[in-house]
Amino acid sequence: MKWGSQIICNRFCRTALVVLIFLSGWMGILNPASASIKEHAYYSENYEMPHSHSVENLSVFLTEKHQDYDLFGYNFWASLEDTTGEITSFFFGLEQKGQKATGGVGFLSKNFENDSPENNQNGYIWSGFENDNLVTTINPWSIELSDPNNSSSYIRIELLSGFFGSVNATYRLSADTLDESGKLIKVNVILNDPFGVINQGYGTTSFFPQYLTDLQRKEIMKLPDKTIGNYLNATNDPMDWQGDYYYALPLMDVLSYTIEYEGKVMSGIRGKSWLDYFVQSYNVESLSNMTGSRWNWIAIQMPEINAAINLLSLINDTGELSSARLFNITNGKSRNGAHIASHSWEIDKITVDPVNGSEWVSPTGKEYFLTYNITLESSTLPGKLLVEVFKDQELVMSEEQTDYQGLGKVTGTIGESDIHNGQAWLEIEAI
Repeated sequence: MKWGSQIICNRFCRTALVVLIFLSGWMGILNPASASIKEHAYYSENYEMPHSHSVENLSVFLTEKHQDYDLFGYNFWASLEDTTGEITSFFFGLEQKGQKATGGVGFLSKNFENDSPENNQNGYIWSGFENDNLVTTINPWSIELSDPNNSSSYIRIELLSGFFGSVNATYRLSADTLDESGKLIKVNVILNDPFGVINQGYGTTSFFPQYLTDLQRKEIMKLPDKTIGNYLNATNDPMDWQGDYYYALPLMDVLSYTIEYEGKVMSGIRGKSWLDYFVQSYNVESLSNMTGSRWNWIAIQMPEINAAINLLSLINDTGELSSARLFNITNGKSRNGAHIASHSWEIDKITVDPVNGSEWVSPTGKEYFLTYNITLESSTLPGKLLVEVFKDQELVMSEEQTDYQGLGKVTGTIGESDIHNGQAWLEIEAI
């Protein structure tokens, strides 16, 4: 989604270039002279950070405004299913980056046609704006961004019940705003979380590295089991400034939704949603190492086995970093109640192969593969998955940035489990 030079994010708003995508002018968030006094993310096996202590403390961390960091935010992706079985791709996000807050909502559905020349998203209908700050309320908790140019426009996340991140917590996503052509968008989505929050990162604070140095990569490749987690356990390397604190709610149920656009209403009572939550700061070295990053990201939901996989292939000036981790509902939890990964695949055993013949040329002239074979090699938990992406989900976010993100179907096997009805949210690059 695009507002002049301001661009709403895709999945990795916290990672590499995604940090650049959510707001332009990204170098302005960092003042090298003050970087040493900024809070920043790092790996730890201790419990010095409050959000590692308890469920209540993690809930506070997930709901507070992190003004002592450069960036924090919430990005929701969802499949919304109506009574006819029609699926709508849905995005909803709020972020604070330095002195600017940005929010946006977008959806793609056959029930709504995007015929506005100003809204050139190839089918996606978007709305978003920026302001100085996100505004929070406590008890009941909510976080909201208002449009400085329209006092009645807002984008809001609310906690309706439970602790944020806890099992069976309920949330509301709502918006009342205008798209770029001035057409009214109203959104109301109710989510329930039967799964709970996961540690997408490592250690007591869920730290997730976004790049590796040459030395770190060499040390990982020396290990019998070449995973980032094993490297961190062996070295206790803090990886200062190399990533973020990264949590997710990967398997939320859509209890109900209503989207109103141009007076037409779409509603339903089914679907799945994934939330990414991230907190991060940057220094000169980390920004330099993230420059020029490219990535493919696949967030896989497998409700039939109560499991999810976060798969990332990130390439930047320091080389490639591949990560794939499985989370299931029966695995252990950390002290703060967040699920621990039940399996991590080795960084050199993760393969995402595009399927020849699945190419699609978008209206912008860019070409994408729409089908991928994922191979996760392991002696204990091998995986073979087929991801088939729905067409027409390209985003034209600016003259410089075109991305393909949206929903896909997932089938295959994980270990001895057959996957028939999985789905994924993908961000993939053009060929």
